[in-house]
Amino acid sequence: MEMESHMHRLKRIVFFAVFAWIGTVKAQVDDFSPFSIYGIGEWQRPFAQHGSVMGQTGAALRDSMSLSFLNPASISAVDLVTLQVGTEINSGSRTIGNSTYSFGNLFVNNFSLGLPVVRKTRGFQYSMALSFSPFSQIGYSMRDSSALISNGDTIPVERAFNGSGGWNRLSWYHGIVLFRRFSLGAGFHYTFGSLTRDRNLILPSNQGFFSTRNREEVEAGSFSYDLGIQHRFELNFKRFVTNTKGRVDTIRKHQELVLGISYQPSMPITASRMQLGMQYVAGAYNIVGDTIQLSQESGAAVQMPGVIRAGLQWSNPGKWLWVADAHFSSGSQFRYFNDPSGLYADAWGIGSGFQCQPGNWKKKPSGSVFSKNTIARLGLHYQINTFQPEKFPVTEFGMGIGLGLPFNHGFRRGRNMGQSKYLGSYLNLGAQVLLVGSEAPGTYRELFFRITLGVSLRDWWFDQPRFN
Repeated sequence: MEMESHMHRLKRIVFFAVFAWIGTVKAQVDDFSPFSIYGIGEWQRPFAQHGSVMGQTGAALRDSMSLSFLNPASISAVDLVTLQVGTEINSGSRTIGNSTYSFGNLFVNNFSLGLPVVRKTRGFQYSMALSFSPFSQIGYSMRDSSALISNGDTIPVERAFNGSGGWNRLSWYHGIVLFRRFSLGAGFHYTFGSLTRDRNLILPSNQGFFSTRNREEVEAGSFSYDLGIQHRFELNFKRFVTNTKGRVDTIRKHQELVLGISYQPSMPITASRMQLGMQYVAGAYNIVGDTIQLSQESGAAVQMPGVIRAGLQWSNPGKWLWVADAHFSSGSQFRYFNDPSGLYADAWGIGSGFQCQPGNWKKKPSGSVFSKNTIARLGLHYQINTFQPEKFPVTEFGMGIGLGLPFNHGFRRGRNMGQSKYLGSYLNLGAQVLLVGSEAPGTYRELFFRITLGVSLRDWWFDQPRFN
């Protein structure tokens, strides 16, 4: 019976994984910033489901209940097989000059599997994770119109700009624990995908004009890596209190401090770029005439900036944790082939977050397993962005709240489960409000809301008895 239950659970998770993978491939909607017309589009960061609402932190975040990728060393905390899938929804308004636009997008931002490999000894532990996530995304459609005077005739002219596609990243993370408290990690990444941009000059076909299109196609395929370390310190101390009988009682407290640093070096992404020129008759079918290859670059590179991140986490395991981060990005090193790079500059940011399990705050917790393991989260962050339109610094301020709702919950005794004996999975919900704006008054303002939904499924799937 136990084996049948295990197989039934495994079939359900395989079905869920396939469904989520289809979503990753097909549900990449749609309307991103018009500034994704530049470079490789909007950059995405591999925030954890819980870290994104806690001030977008991750350098020292170490929680075996979810996978975190901003510091590869945190993968060493994986103590159960963990399948994690996350999605996000963004919706808001953007003001550029005197014009206001609304936008929205929905996409799968993470599909990962964490595996504990060696967990039999305390002195040495090794875990790894595989992850698929978007690296950059393009999605815009803009039009404007004007008139051209030729030989006394007025010719309506329309310009159209369209972009789609994105780059994805497949990652393989490794994390080890040495001497019980010191962790090392490395992530190896393969970045791939395609970007397409069209610039159209549309002229009226009923007056005998051909329209023109300039298309840029960029294909990427390249390897990179990042590194990280974390060190845990046990904070054990005593507190003496006088009880009702006048005697002195000793209360022992066990807390933990984690320090973490991660480093992603500035590395080139090998890519090819082709530019095509087309003539076509504008209309219902946009009949294409001549197509000319204007230029082609093979084996070229897009230089990505380096990022260094440092942080700390202070926690009372099973009750609460506080985390803080700071990061610096050498954005001025970014190069999109040989194009001018005046729109990118060095950037930095700070963030802080808090997580708690209110059901465990009492000296003698009571209630259901669900109430004792429900998690509440909140966080703040402030940063100067790498991309700076109009060559003015762009600031970002964000606030987030979230919930971790347990299911399939229970406890297993007599196993080496790292920081927690809790066996269960989590549904992670998060909401953020972000304010983005240029320091040039009235140039660029953005207010948007982000909803994140993630599932972290944990179980002993690869550690089951063959027979009862």
